[in-house]
Amino acid sequence: MSRTIYISGPMTGIKDFNRKEFFKAQARLTAQGFVVLNPAVNPMGLTYAQYMQIDIAMLQVCDSIYLLKGYSKSKGAGAELALARSLGFKEYYEHEGHYIDASGDLLASVLVTDGEISDIVEVALAVN
Repeated sequence: MSRTIYISGPMTGIKDFNRKEFFKAQARLTAQGFVVLNPAVNPMGLTYAQYMQIDIAMLQVCDSIYLLKGYSKSKGAGAELALARSLGFKEYYEHEGHYIDASGDLLASVLVTDGEISDIVEVALAVN
């Protein structure tokens, strides 16, 4: 079974709906072997309720959730996290601001938790 992960984070009120951060996270997670569902690919022009309906459907087919920096300030991300927890998903948290560009690799520190054990994992992506 493939590892499927949904990216959750703040969008409303952020320039270009924070799409750049969502796509950077998608690249890192794809490089780690995840099948990534990214709400930043949704079309422009829908209502908040319509976006949430689409996002919840995307989330429900995953087994993990990846929370971007600032997720705790987002009403939608909070709802997505609550659903993910109720479904027993693994939770992955973007480590606050620890990006390193070294030797052509984009490196991110990610806090990984299964609800009981937490660990920092380094995620690398070649950016050639």
